[in-house]
Amino acid sequence: DAVLLRCRDAIERLHHDFELERQARTELERQADTAELSLNALGAELERERAQRGGAEAQLRAMAMDFERERAAREEAEARCAHAETERATVAGRLERLQRRAKEG
Repeated sequence: DAVLLRCRDAIERLHHDFELERQARTELERQADTAELSLNALGAELERERAQRGGAEAQLRAMAMDFERERAAREEAEARCAHAETERATVAGRLERLQRRAKEG
């Protein structure tokens, strides 16, 4: 009889231990599923960030190209302006000489 009671106690302990292990395994599986969902969400967010960064980089490159075109146009306009000023000074000098000759002659 005592042997049966010990066996019964051992079976109940084993059953209890098995139930604890099953609960722990279920909890670990739940945590793993949650971690996988979080990982997937972070991966999707990372892809969105990369796409946004790519768009921002393209926009920045376009802005840099616009800036470079504007700088080149400004330099060209300044060069034309300097040339026009030189031409104006040359014409003014000729006019002055012509006016002096006209007064002398």
